[in-house]
Amino acid sequence: MHRNHIHPVVHKVQDAVAKNPAHPWSLPELADIACTSSRHLTRLFKTHTGISVQEYLTSLRLSLASKLLSQTGWSMDRVAQASGFGSARQFRRVWGNFHDESPRAYRAPQENLRH
Repeated sequence: MHRNHIHPVVHKVQDAVAKNPAHPWSLPELADIACTSSRHLTRLFKTHTGISVQEYLTSLRLSLASKLLSQTGWSMDRVAQASGFGSARQFRRVWGNFHDESPRAYRAPQENLRH
């Protein structure tokens, strides 16, 4: 998602983040990967993807968390950590911004399919 552009610098950053979404990425660190300033990376990213760097990172982390919830029996703490969230509390808060159901409720139908 948000990769239907041809800007190589933005793709470079997206590739780095996609390889390790759990890493505690900072904007200066991503700007170093892009060989540009944080401010310029912010503008490039928004122009070519339509979202901010942070929004992209959050969407990747939520996607990974969804996968882990549906494919593992891991605790919320472990899912949060593996997905790059600081804590299970932060994970649940961010999840709630994008989903109507809790992570536990999301997992419930998946558990029924595994049994």
